[in-house]
Amino acid sequence: MGDLEGRLAARLARSPDDLDGWFLLGRTRMQLENFEGAAVAFAEVAARAPAVIGPRVYQAQALYLADERVVTPRVRALIDAVLTREPEQSTILELLAMDAFQNRRFEDAADYFRRVLAGGVEDAPRRAFLEDGLARSRELAGLPAAVGPTSAGPPPMLASTPDTGGPSIDVAVVLSAAAR
Repeated sequence: MGDLEGRLAARLARSPDDLDGWFLLGRTRMQLENFEGAAVAFAEVAARAPAVIGPRVYQAQALYLADERVVTPRVRALIDAVLTREPEQSTILELLAMDAFQNRRFEDAADYFRRVLAGGVEDAPRRAFLEDGLARSRELAGLPAAVGPTSAGPPPMLASTPDTGGPSIDVAVVLSAAAR
């Protein structure tokens, strides 16, 4: 993979406007755990395609990892730039959730995890990870357990309820720990 990095860098020296090349170089450097170098490559893509938000997201991830999983001022600047344009950007919210959890800001972490899940997460293992993070954050924050699914949509028992056309009422029951 290091050989691929060298060839990409040489190609980009000859063709610096090659967006795909810069992006591939960034992804390659991420695989090689050269996070600082990956951030530089993603910044090149972002500079050449400022209307596209993805390169800034990747750049923020790379810098977060380069800075030992800490939201430093340079990471925060990228996060703020992304969230200004796309307030519910799931990758950035997930990064913020992990940072909040790591720094024992469990209520903030729960809110970020909830927001990511509310946007819909198709990948089952990732959704399970996020749901676990949400449950654990809520528990550590001293918040009550979430009722129903954490992702968007009605609770499963309501999703399959037939519509009779008449008046209806939806009820959710939460038992206290003592009642369980």
